[in-house]
Amino acid sequence: MQRMKYSIASSYELVSSLIENPEVAGFEEVKSACCGGGRLNAEEGCTPKSSCCSDRSKYLFWDLLHPTQATSKFAGLAFYDGMAQFVSPITFKQLVEA
Repeated sequence: MQRMKYSIASSYELVSSLIENPEVAGFEEVKSACCGGGRLNAEEGCTPKSSCCSDRSKYLFWDLLHPTQATSKFAGLAFYDGMAQFVSPITFKQLVEA
């Protein structure tokens, strides 16, 4: 196993970083979900009758369980060729090129 190449991404570190510095990804809302119900739109899942934000690209969370498309895109780019705080021991790009 000494020659095995791997990379581990930390979704927790990424989301924590975005909550602390939402402007890095262009987010304006990182506490409440774009779609859902109840407190912070996070007590009920997203249904056709749920309240929904007008611009999901400004939100970190789509509903009580899922990130928005903008969050997923940011995560993919960060894990692929981003900062070492989100992936270790190498980025996904370095893993592909190894």
